[in-house]
Amino acid sequence: MEERLAEGEGGAAKVADASYANLTSREQEILRHLAEGASLKAISEQLCISPKTVENHRTNIMAKLDLRSTIELVRYAARLGLIDVDSWKS
Repeated sequence: MEERLAEGEGGAAKVADASYANLTSREQEILRHLAEGASLKAISEQLCISPKTVENHRTNIMAKLDLRSTIELVRYAARLGLIDVDSWKS
């Protein structure tokens, strides 16, 4: 799997990964929320969709990225720079 961060406009990093690019914008949004540790219920309330819809998106994300657990999802997001694990408190 080829992945890297590319420099975007204004110096901001943007994700450059073929698998990530195959996700819909909604799936990308939900991936970020999941990787940050948000619950299905919290995500559903924030995005005004049902928890079941969030669960369905999570299932699709995991399948598209060939991930088998939430920790793999978090690692994937961290590798791409979608989340900043250095800012997490112990």
